[in-house]
Amino acid sequence: MSGFSSSFPPTSCISPVSVSLYVSTCSGSTSTLCSFLLRYLRKLFNVPVEWKELTTLKDELYRVSSSGATTAHTNTTTTHTKLHIILISTTGQGAFNPDFTPLLPWLYDPTSPNLPPASKWAVYAVGDRKYGSDFCRAGRVLYGKMCRIGEKGEVAKLGFGEG
Repeated sequence: MSGFSSSFPPTSCISPVSVSLYVSTCSGSTSTLCSFLLRYLRKLFNVPVEWKELTTLKDELYRVSSSGATTAHTNTTTTHTKLHIILISTTGQGAFNPDFTPLLPWLYDPTSPNLPPASKWAVYAVGDRKYGSDFCRAGRVLYGKMCRIGEKGEVAKLGFGEG
């Protein structure tokens, strides 16, 4: 796995109480990166790090926490920051993995509400450069969506890796 940077995600801008690592597919080189990221994030932030299926991303982003945080439909902020890191791999010529299919309607819905202010996020895309302009296309599309609904929550520019 090339392209992973130890500056992803940056630690200077966030002190999360928990971290969720969302994964679209955890096989092959992505599995190796997944295992590395889980260990790295636990050590980096010294907080619980959960691995979650990417299909749960939408619901998790808008979930009401037990600490009194509210959904994206209000302007109420929360004091507990949760970091969502999304690891997404592209199959073939920039296609989304099949397990991402349930999220496609949400991904392309322009009416999605903004994320709660305390939601912080980063996207790391894995692909194959031989596909040229389609390299990490799924990650770039997801990153665009996250920028639209969570513009104040971005903690890192889109990260790329080649598997």
